[in-house]
Amino acid sequence: MDIRLIRENPDEARRILALRRCPVDIDRLMELDARRKQLTHERDAVRFRQRQVSEAVRRAKKETRPCEQEVARARALADIAKRLEAEVADIDREQAAVTAQYRPSLSYGHRGDCRGMGGKA
Repeated sequence: MDIRLIRENPDEARRILALRRCPVDIDRLMELDARRKQLTHERDAVRFRQRQVSEAVRRAKKETRPCEQEVARARALADIAKRLEAEVADIDREQAAVTAQYRPSLSYGHRGDCRGMGGKA
């Protein structure tokens, strides 16, 4: 099952997984997915701002102007981007843990069930 189906129609996803006897926590997956989207958006915005500041630093250096504030800002933005990236990685690991036991039923196009694969028979 694809994450897009879960996003677009969580009730249908629950129904399909129940038929397959796969007790996957759809609500938790949706929470993690929403949080990941939010963090990814924030990270991308920080990276964009970081590129802008880096360009300002290059221009300042080219014009031999002091640019300590810009350099400090670029470093701060880099730290924020790294923190956001780490949070995204944490969410990816948690999503993988939630779905790991039931991976066959959560993969795209799988028509099997969880019986014999860690699911409840």
